[in-house]
Amino acid sequence: MMQVPRLTKIVINMGVGRATQQQSLLEGAVGDLQLIAGQRPVITKARRSIAAFKLREACRSAAW
Repeated sequence: MMQVPRLTKIVINMGVGRATQQQSLLEGAVGDLQLIAGQRPVITKARRSIAAFKLREACRSAAW
């Protein structure tokens, strides 16, 4: 018959663009995600440098 779709996984992520200059913004984003999800988020690092975004390799810039 007709089945209802079921959720298997929900992913919440947040990119913090200004975290390259101000690390405290990333810490605030981590705290917000922790309140929303109830789990400690993983902080991702940049894989390569992008000069236009002022992003350096291994710079922390997002959380999910």
